[in-house]
Amino acid sequence: MFQTLVDVSCQKKRIWEEVLKDKYTEELCEYHATLVSKYLVNQFHEVKSYDENFKTLREIFTKCFYNMVKKEKLDFDYIEAANIFLQAHNDAVWYDDSKAFLEDIHKSYKTCLVTDADMEMLEKHVRAVKFDRVFISERIGSYKANDNGKMFKAVMDYFGCKPDEILHIGDSSSDMMGASKLGLDTCWINRHHYVKRFDLEPTYTVESLNELRNVLL
Repeated sequence: MFQTLVDVSCQKKRIWEEVLKDKYTEELCEYHATLVSKYLVNQFHEVKSYDENFKTLREIFTKCFYNMVKKEKLDFDYIEAANIFLQAHNDAVWYDDSKAFLEDIHKSYKTCLVTDADMEMLEKHVRAVKFDRVFISERIGSYKANDNGKMFKAVMDYFGCKPDEILHIGDSSSDMMGASKLGLDTCWINRHHYVKRFDLEPTYTVESLNELRNVLL
């Protein structure tokens, strides 16, 4: 979902305006956004998403913001920051090509959303488009990168399909590694020209869903 179909990065200014309040400046916004990448985003994707001891993203975000505030000696409420960060996901804007791609692809394929998220982050988004099924980590009790493969096994069980009948589209290392471990084809969508943080080679690499449409349709 996030950074694949929906752009959370566009919420950066709003997040830090709400967290920092009258202390907000563009410099501080960039500084704190860099810290979030260090303490939260990169850590989540690089340590198997907290592996077998499942915690919701609310719990993970709250702990990461607590560590960030404590270690960097920051002056804001870490619980409020976690709340704002979660809500920003729900308020994020769809990429221009996302809804049209999903509508077109749904005519030829079964489509499902497989996302590392809590329901409170998705309430608006899951009502905006049609999926044959939605698989959410909070409900499954596992993340895509977990070694147990529970998220993707749930997809295969529901649809009664084999790994090589699935193409998983995602933007992160946890997407690519989690899906490939179970033998799924993968498509890395790199909309923001990120540095590649995983060793395997995806089946496809694209910068937009329009590129992938040309492959699948």
